[in-house]
Amino acid sequence: MEQYYLKEKMLYLLSNTFKSSKETFRCWLMEVGLQNGTLAIVVANTFFASTVYLIPAAIYSLIMYATALPLIYFLRRN
Repeated sequence: MEQYYLKEKMLYLLSNTFKSSKETFRCWLMEVGLQNGTLAIVVANTFFASTVYLIPAAIYSLIMYATALPLIYFLRRN
């Protein structure tokens, strides 16, 4: 969880450094968060011989997308 907040702070500093808009900051934040699920599946598939390690990564990805899509819808409406 601490890693997520560190990424969020880094993205916030980057967006302020480049004087980006609030929408750009949100886009960067969602993009970085959604890439973590795919990365978890790739790492589990590449470095571990057993497919047992794919189960937590797949569950994490499904939960992440299931919660991100309503958030994206909400942010686009407001």
